[in-house]
Amino acid sequence: MSRRVSSVGRDTSLPAEVIAPRSRMRNAMLAVVVAVMLAPRLAVHSPAGDSSADTVSVIVATTESYRTSIAMAGAGHLEVEPSEHGGLYVISGTVRNVSSRPVHHVALRFDLVDAQGRVVFSEEGYNFAAEALLAPETAADEAAASRTVAEIPPAATDRYRMIFFADELPAFERTVVTVTAVYR
Repeated sequence: MSRRVSSVGRDTSLPAEVIAPRSRMRNAMLAVVVAVMLAPRLAVHSPAGDSSADTVSVIVATTESYRTSIAMAGAGHLEVEPSEHGGLYVISGTVRNVSSRPVHHVALRFDLVDAQGRVVFSEEGYNFAAEALLAPETAADEAAASRTVAEIPPAATDRYRMIFFADELPAFERTVVTVTAVYR
């Protein structure tokens, strides 16, 4: 007997009573796997058994944002100049580890805020030394990327940057960079 598969990849030779429980079970198993994989990363905000007042803490120390115009100057040479329209919109600055413990990497949120104080666009990223973590294709890629991240020692800083295509952004007045997670 050949199996029929619908346009969404579901086996239609099985009755609906069998498909629905299998689908729920697969979703539940996926949720458990994701929770197990993320649990060690999410637990770093307050380490188990650490009763000291010294929690891992990182602050945004500096922020700069500007628009640039990019033009090809010939022979593959790229020129970047300040611009008010088009090109790229760049947010950059530094984060500082203000704790007495090293930090593996920092997750950041980059918000674009309008004149009324509403967030009109938001993106997430990492500190500069952890940018390899942005888009791993597989778990092996993520593990390899994690090993290449340089820790931020106590009292030290690292840079960050986020780059947008300026003509794809909504109108906004200012940028806000926030530390959303600290990983040890």
